[in-house]
Formats: sequence, C-alpha cells, structure tokens
Amino acid sequence: PFAELDETEEGTAEPPRTITLSSDQETVLKPIIDAVREGRDHTFLLHGVTGSGKTEVYLRAVAEARAGERQALVLVPEIALTPQTGGRLIGRFPGKRVAVLHSGLTDAQRHQQWALAAAVELSACQRPPPLFPFL
Repeated sequence: PFAELDETEEGTAEPPRTITLSSDQETVLKPIIDAVREGRDHTFLLHGVTGSGKTEVYLRAVAEARAGERQALVLVPEIALTPQTGGRLIGRFPGKRVAVLHSGLTDAQRHQQWALAAAVELSACQRPPPLFPFL
C-alpha cells in the first residue's frame, strides 16, 4: 500500500474536526510552538495516559512547523499505531503527501516509502532507520 492512504485501507484519513485544547494541553504546547517559531532544536517528552490528548498536541506542533514551511517527522511508539497516525496526518493536512514507514512493510513498500520520505512534507515512522532521508 502506498503512503497516501486510500479509503479502503486501515487507518483511513480522519476528517478534520475542531478540537478545543484543555488547559494542560495549552500549557505543554506553548513552549513547543515557541521553539518551532524560533527555529530552536529542542526535545520535548509528553507524558500522559492513552486518550489524554498527546496526539493533538503533536498535530498542532506539526501544523506550526508546516506553517513555517518546515518538514515534520512524527515518531510512533508502536507499529499498531502507525496507520492510525498516518491517517490523522492525512486528514489534518489534506493535499500533503505523507510517508509512512514501519517494520511491517515489504522490501518494495519500504523502498517506495523511503523514496517518498525524501520528497514529502510529513512522515510518520514507527522507528526511523539510520540515515533516514527526511529532514
């Protein structure tokens, strides 16, 4: 399957929706957005249980990076979440090509996604391989 998910694939594009951030989400998002806007390289680690809203914070940070014409790489903690995350990126950023790499791809799919990752604005990875062609 190609990274630009079609409607028959698992992890189909999520339709855009309006989400209001909680005060906790706004608090953790602010320094991330500031770092992106200032072009600072900084590592942020978000802690939270499943469903606590971390992904929305990540998506807002990606949107800020894209607004500044920068690329974004989203690391996914496990392979099972990769199609869902790819679908959310595609739904949130319609018209943008998204590369999706994970350990379950065949050699041909991995090659295709590797080549795509070098030319797209957004990538979702379970674990980026050494010398990943993105960024």
